[in-house]
Amino acid sequence: MRNIVLLACTALLTLALCNIIAVTTDHVERALAMKRRSNPGPTSLLIPSINTSQNEPIQKHPSLPAQLALDNKQLAIITFAKGASAEQIGKITLPNKQRYAQKHGYGYYNFAELSALPLDAQGMYFTKFRSILATFDMGYEWVLWSDADALFMNFSVPLLEFADPLYDFILPVGEPANKMYAKVPNNGHFMFKNSAWSRAYIAYILQASSQGHCEQYGLINGWLQACDRGVFWLDDQGLLVWTQQKFGRHVTCHTKHVSFNHFDSEYPWYNEGDLVLHLPGRSLPDRVRIFETLLAILDLESGKLDRKDARFESVRMDNIHHQPAANVRLEMEAAFESLGWNKPCGAHEGNPDVFMGATKSQTQ
Repeated sequence: MRNIVLLACTALLTLALCNIIAVTTDHVERALAMKRRSNPGPTSLLIPSINTSQNEPIQKHPSLPAQLALDNKQLAIITFAKGASAEQIGKITLPNKQRYAQKHGYGYYNFAELSALPLDAQGMYFTKFRSILATFDMGYEWVLWSDADALFMNFSVPLLEFADPLYDFILPVGEPANKMYAKVPNNGHFMFKNSAWSRAYIAYILQASSQGHCEQYGLINGWLQACDRGVFWLDDQGLLVWTQQKFGRHVTCHTKHVSFNHFDSEYPWYNEGDLVLHLPGRSLPDRVRIFETLLAILDLESGKLDRKDARFESVRMDNIHHQPAANVRLEMEAAFESLGWNKPCGAHEGNPDVFMGATKSQTQ
């Protein structure tokens, strides 16, 4: 009898240890996803032209089904699914992105499948900006960057609803109530208007990403150093924040800050009816589980979830009593405006020439 009890205790102890290891592993994976990657140092990097490219347009070299090119060029959705993990989750998300684009008459491009791939020396985090410039050269008026680990959840909401003509850059950021991440972006999704300012700004971003040095400004929200000893926080995320510190209104008056719930919601902080759900920093099995479960209980045409389905509990939002997504977006826009986060350019503000001057000084 004593031996049986000992065996039972041993089994229970082993199970407990396995659970601890599983939880610890999950936390480590998330921490690693947020860890600052080391700067590879200065490289030789050509600045893309801020004018329309004279080269052969990249859309003439697609390998289907990477593209959905249209005569109506109001907006294009672009992404980049390269590598085992991105390609695996892309089996779920890429058809979803293309289907959403088709419904609204938007262009769609997976730049990982284009033979004329605009790779950047600094890696994927800045290749997205070269891809945006390439899409500008196709003649699109607006371009949405969409990370591979993101799903469109509500096809009734058109992206052009967020394309404010008073601005050139639509950037989702943390809301004011989030004291740690207020006005801090997640670069999984953002929109650029095809303009002289956008081209000059993106050219500067690409140049600055390769320098290996940058001025250090004050802490954001009391903790975030956008550039620390030549390394940008989370690569392009820190660089975007840093450009706002460096150039002030020359950047911010062109930038409309919107909430993550506009088109970059993160699980589990999402509302029923949100346009996009993004899963940064999660393991591949976790992403697959969440997306497959959501697609099984979600009406994509309306964004409604079947809450009576038993599977809803495994993907429920952190607060199931949230008000309608459209109301949340309107409230956030009003809050951002009241704080002065969004204010279009006035006289003598937002001159794109400031980037060219800064670029020349960096390369000398």
